Amino acid sequence: MLCVECSKEIPDGVKFCHECGTSQVEKVVEETPSTSLKSPGKIGHSEKTGEWEIEVIEYFSRKDAEKLIKGGNKRHPPHPNHWPGWDKAKSGKYYLAVRIKCKRIENLRMSNQAKRKMWKLFGKTLRPGDAFYEFYQEEIRILNDRDFSVVGDRKRLYGRVNSTFLGLEPKLAFVELLVGGSIEGWIAFEVLDDDDNFILIFEDSHAASIGWNAEKIYISFS
Repeated sequence: MLCVECSKEIPDGVKFCHECGTSQVEKVVEETPSTSLKSPGKIGHSEKTGEWEIEVIEYFSRKDAEKLIKGGNKRHPPHPNHWPGWDKAKSGKYYLAVRIKCKRIENLRMSNQAKRKMWKLFGKTLRPGDAFYEFYQEEIRILNDRDFSVVGDRKRLYGRVNSTFLGLEPKLAFVELLVGGSIEGWIAFEVLDDDDNFILIFEDSHAASIGWNAEKIYISFS
């Protein structure tokens, strides 16, 4: 087996590395999340997690959202394959239109799982100041609108509506960013008519896939 810190070859089952002395028993560090479903962030305040800083700037719902979408489609015609009645939600539902600002920030936390994955890729453990670490930090990250969802009083999770069909610009969709890069745009959701008091949820699916500590961000619309 390999040491989780220095990546030296060590006997299977040992508790400490004979080279650097690091414990080989992975510890789960209990960190207090900045937000939660019970204690979400607020509109106009940025919240940080992993490699992202997320802020809900404003949101519109029901008729106000439909008016915004209808106006957006006049300026930016929707995809030719849009469904009939594109400026109105389906029967029994309504639209939420949310303007969000996202910024890529440096992530200084790396799990042991991520360390091992990076050792396999680069041949050494990544550390702050290491050329390989800096390369990994500066690697392009993908922000995906599918990382956003909303949940309301009914505790039902709603994914985003494809913004290509709604004409909202600028839309917050698939984008690639380096550290320091940011984007601001719209995401729309179609929710049930009898649901309300929504909370936006952001979860970095890319970070989770490579083993980084990726807690969720929760921001209330109320």
